[in-house]
Amino acid sequence: MGLRIEYNQLFCKMQKKDFGMSKKIERVPLAELQPDGTIKNVLKNAVLMDIMASNDPWASVTLDDGSELRYKHPVLKVFKLVDVYDETGNPVYLMQHSPMISASVPEDLKKKR
Repeated sequence: MGLRIEYNQLFCKMQKKDFGMSKKIERVPLAELQPDGTIKNVLKNAVLMDIMASNDPWASVTLDDGSELRYKHPVLKVFKLVDVYDETGNPVYLMQHSPMISASVPEDLKKKR
């Protein structure tokens, strides 16, 4: 297994090669609970995963004033932490997402122009 390290201004990037395939390893920030109860931001090694399929439907809520709010959280990136597992042995993943909100409001609630 070969390991190449390159440094840039923002973070350290590494490339790990296994059996002729390569996956880029990045340093991603992670909030970690410390034994004294404080939270500390640490950098962890993570592999950027390819998203093969995504079902990202809109969810909606209707309010008592007649407004309908629609929202969804499309996933932009998924990282799998290197050698980090939860208490049941599953690998830990981090998702980067961007919430989207759309409102449909009755005319009588809108500000007059």
